[in-house]
Amino acid sequence: MALSYTFTLAKPDAVRRKLVGRIISRFEERGLDLVDVKWHWPSEALIREMYLDKATESFFPELLAFMTSGPSVAMVWQGEEAVEKGRQVIGSKLPLDSDAGSLRGAFAEDRIQSLVHGSRSEAEAYAEMVLWFPERWAGEAAPAEDRPAADAPKSEEPALMRAWEFEEELA
Repeated sequence: MALSYTFTLAKPDAVRRKLVGRIISRFEERGLDLVDVKWHWPSEALIREMYLDKATESFFPELLAFMTSGPSVAMVWQGEEAVEKGRQVIGSKLPLDSDAGSLRGAFAEDRIQSLVHGSRSEAEAYAEMVLWFPERWAGEAAPAEDRPAADAPKSEEPALMRAWEFEEELA
């Protein structure tokens, strides 16, 4: 089986409720590898682009307000059947329809405050990876080990610090 990627976003409610660590643990327990991560307070424009297919839905204004109400944590995962495994970990879009062992079944409050967004297909994952991590994923999807050289310029804004830059800061 070939490795694939998926994108997930720990939404503002997950950050506020300090559940990001649990979200990461659940994905790792399913055998997925975290290959990119970014803490980010998304702009209205970014959320509008991400949820373009939901823009005409009656709940969109509430979703937009919620998604821009605080920081989120964007993540890229790699593994066999990454999208499918990610969807299993997350659960149904409606928390009451989700398996109790899924993130939404265990922690989500409602359809809007649903803790985490996850890609529904590899094509959607790639589009979301490029949207949230344009400097890393635009063009061909690079393998996880394809990181910038040690002397490559670092992000100027702390919110855009790459995972490996963070690791270098700790060293």
